[in-house]
Amino acid sequence: METRLQSVVEELNLLKIQSSLDSKRNSDLAKENLTLTTGIRDRDEEIRGKTKLLEVRPHKVLMSMSLICG
Repeated sequence: METRLQSVVEELNLLKIQSSLDSKRNSDLAKENLTLTTGIRDRDEEIRGKTKLLEVRPHKVLMSMSLICG
């Protein structure tokens, strides 16, 4: 009976350690997910901004040419 109790206590201690490690890993992954999500969102906004510049640029060039050529 005492041997079984000791075995159960040891298993409980191991499970507590594993649970603690799992919680830390979960927290680390959540932080990494946030960092990656923010980076992707920032890159997406940058690409959209550059796309708008490229769309506006030909219009400005045509306006400048019409002013020069008169």
